[in-house]
Amino acid sequence: MMRFEKEQQQKEIRHEMKLRLARLQQHQQQQHQPHIETLLQESTSTNSLRQRKERMSKKQKEVYVNFLEQNAVINEHRRNDPALNRYWVKLADILNSVPQGAVKHVAEWKQTFDNWRYRVFLYARYNSKISGEEALNPKCFKPLTITDKRAYNIWIRNPDTAPPDLEQMRNVFMNLEEAQPE
Repeated sequence: MMRFEKEQQQKEIRHEMKLRLARLQQHQQQQHQPHIETLLQESTSTNSLRQRKERMSKKQKEVYVNFLEQNAVINEHRRNDPALNRYWVKLADILNSVPQGAVKHVAEWKQTFDNWRYRVFLYARYNSKISGEEALNPKCFKPLTITDKRAYNIWIRNPDTAPPDLEQMRNVFMNLEEAQPE
């Protein structure tokens, strides 16, 4: 009986999320955000039957970084500052409207970005410790993307999000400099 109840509950949750997503899409169509909308329109797939997923897409990472770049005030406060609530709600709405990506609540997006930041800093820390001949080989470095680098550069400007050992990190993005010149 427990299995049936769980399945029923999951169906109800999926139905509720579909309704929320439809309302969110309608709300997003009424708002105008030129640069972010341009990014969203690049993808041609539809969003109507998308369900909550754990992973954010590359496009959602790009939207997140663009949003932080356009709203620099976010980086001037601690992450959980109530003054940022309206920005987080707006960002969550925008991210949830991106085709082919995760659908999450504000708290879940915050956790997702904390996890991403942790991973980027972990890789950056690893990359900064490579020395000798390994430092000459880009394949020895943990993979970090251009979007990771843009986010990293935003995060390190805020003492609340910068890693405590930032001063010791060097050659963090060596793999990008070799593989993808900017």
